[in-house]
Amino acid sequence: MTYNIGEPILPSRGYGIWVGFNDLNPFQPYSNVVFCTGSKHWMRPPRLGEVADVLAFDAGTQEGHVVGHTMAINYPIGARPQSIVRNGTSLYLINNTTDGV
Repeated sequence: MTYNIGEPILPSRGYGIWVGFNDLNPFQPYSNVVFCTGSKHWMRPPRLGEVADVLAFDAGTQEGHVVGHTMAINYPIGARPQSIVRNGTSLYLINNTTDGV
């Protein structure tokens, strides 16, 4: 089960979030927002074909909002959510195999 884009998410025992590896910067500049992957299956390795949510998670308020979905959720590569700045605008990048992007 995934949530709709824009839907608010609160971490709980039934839904977990994770960032992945430290080689990419998942934090939005000058804010508490970090891009994460979230799923109700967070306590075990992802299964082939499972879809996870991609969240913009505010570490200050401990609330996230769904910004996309991905099937690239394996531990070595994963969705690799990251924050970048181009021409002064903060953007996010994810590996998203559900929409062919």
